[in-house]
Amino acid sequence: MTAYNWRTIAVQTVIVGAAALGMTLIMISGGIDLSVGSVVALTTIVEAVLSERMHVSIWVILPILGLVETTKPLPSSISESVLRKDAPLGASAPPSGA
Repeated sequence: MTAYNWRTIAVQTVIVGAAALGMTLIMISGGIDLSVGSVVALTTIVEAVLSERMHVSIWVILPILGLVETTKPLPSSISESVLRKDAPLGASAPPSGA
């Protein structure tokens, strides 16, 4: 394998690795959030549109992505908290039948 092949493998796996690291931290903290895949997809699309079609600088895109990442799961966390009164914000509901 060439150096270019190794570079391609590293570039393509960094997104999955970042998502896995985030999920690990969430699970260690005692919660579970199944919307990680959708957040990664949403931020990737937002970044691609802003950089390729609108020619926005990466230094402008990064804070926007931070905002998208932190607010996207918020509605589901609020609805879970409302449905389960004793759960802290962002905690997952118990399995049905428990």
